[in-house]
Amino acid sequence: MAMTPDALPPLAYGRAITWIAFSLTAIGVLMIYSASTFWGAAKFDDPAVFLKRQLVGVALGFAVFLLCARLPVSFWSRRAGLVLLSALALLALVLVAGSRFNGARRWIRFLGFGFQPTEFAKLAVVVWAAAIAVRKGPALSRFREGFIPAVLPVVAVCGLTLLEPDFGTCLFLGGLGMLVLILGGLRMSHLMTAGVALVAVVTVFMLTRFEYIRDRISFFAGEQESYQVRQAFIALGSGGLAGRGIGAGAGKLFFLPEVAGDFIFPSIGEEIGFLGVCLVVSLFMAFVWCGYRIARLALPFDRFAFLLGMGLTAWVGFQAVVNLAVVSGSAPTKGIALPFISYGSSSLVVCLAASGILLSVARAAEARRDAA
Repeated sequence: MAMTPDALPPLAYGRAITWIAFSLTAIGVLMIYSASTFWGAAKFDDPAVFLKRQLVGVALGFAVFLLCARLPVSFWSRRAGLVLLSALALLALVLVAGSRFNGARRWIRFLGFGFQPTEFAKLAVVVWAAAIAVRKGPALSRFREGFIPAVLPVVAVCGLTLLEPDFGTCLFLGGLGMLVLILGGLRMSHLMTAGVALVAVVTVFMLTRFEYIRDRISFFAGEQESYQVRQAFIALGSGGLAGRGIGAGAGKLFFLPEVAGDFIFPSIGEEIGFLGVCLVVSLFMAFVWCGYRIARLALPFDRFAFLLGMGLTAWVGFQAVVNLAVVSGSAPTKGIALPFISYGSSSLVVCLAASGILLSVARAAEARRDAA
């Protein structure tokens, strides 16, 4: 007799999450090497330079994964305030001492390596929102007692991100935090009242101050043509069913910008084809399903674990959707990485950390269920 999803133990989903995360990471390493060889040879006289850097991130990410998988879920609940303060401090530091690239300060560089504080901020926002929702309990539905103290720290994170400037990540962080708080009991009427005014002010501020956002909206509206998106279409469409083969793509020959970074998905379509695209999309769908099941199975025993699991799952799933929407021309161009796959140690490490925490949630839920 086939087992229903409810009959599967939480740890089964946790192990599935682990293998999915590792599989996506492996695909990322392979595609980064394939997509970055020409750029590495031209700029650094080393075709494997980006592969070597990513492997450092993989090693660090696996270490963080193992650590997070062993930490009890209560660790994050007790230290949610410290995690959030650390994120705020890093976001403030990058505005003062961060390296500037394309007119924005988003990286803290040390000993040749870079760290992007906004990636850590995603984890911090989820942890904080889950912890404060449980701590406030029914009071979260009241404006003065719950809404203000829960939302203001998230707004502070978004504000510092906006100052870098990084409008897209600011919206992403705000949406992620609000989603967890809504699941925790935040009243939609309070959110809509504050949100309408805040979104209007921020949008006017960004459109009047930052030229590049107006340009990206113009590209998306069809008023101008985006070279990057056009090249992404060419790469995606030229792969056919099975692709041209690993290493045989043409987009990486300086035609497609950020081919190993935010726009790595078109390279996957070009070299592995429609089958490779379906594989990657299916892995992300499986990640979201397993994460959702872990959170649901934890709900009867630990409300914080439920909210934390839902927030981490939504973060990875929604970020993947945004990246795929951008490279397919379904959303305005935004520099947001494809989780586990895009080049960049910061994103990879925090995504593996999220996977480790989900495994920890699954273990805790299984232990509580066995003890019940």
